[in-house]
This record gives sequence, structure tokens and C-alpha cells, in this order.
Amino acid sequence: MSQSFWQLGSCWMAHQPTIHIMVTSMEELARLLREQSGPRVICHADLHPGNILCDQTDHVFVIDWDDVMLAPKEGFQNINYELYV
Repeated sequence: MSQSFWQLGSCWMAHQPTIHIMVTSMEELARLLREQSGPRVICHADLHPGNILCDQTDHVFVIDWDDVMLAPKEGFQNINYELYV
């Protein structure tokens, strides 16, 4: 196996307690968000033309989801879209 694989494994083991805390925190956050039924939705917080791709069949893809936010659900209920992950 490559050296980078072993470096990743070593780094993972060195930071395992922190990773475990972060995963546990994210699972709790996900649970809390599922319980909320408010009028807020997850939104891309850095939407600009450089984060939008369109393929040859006119499918539109929004990339670079590093910045997200919860925002009020507004007038997008009637727009037909598909989410590609």
C-alpha cells in the first residue's frame, strides 16, 4: 500500500478521540434537526456562478457545499428539482 495510505491511517489513529467526539456531535445535531419541523431549510451559503455546473443534458449541479446555513423556506415550493448526491 502507498505511503499516503499509511500516513492517513496514522493520522486517523492519532486523532481518533477528536474524530469520535465530532461524529457523536454530528449524530446528535442530525437527531435534533430531524425533530424540528420548522419552516427552515438547508441552503447553500456561497452560491455564485463558479459553484454551479451544467452538463450537456441541461442537468444543473450545485457544488462546493463547504458553507451551508438554515434559512427560512421561501417561495421555492413549486419548483421541480432533483437532488444529486
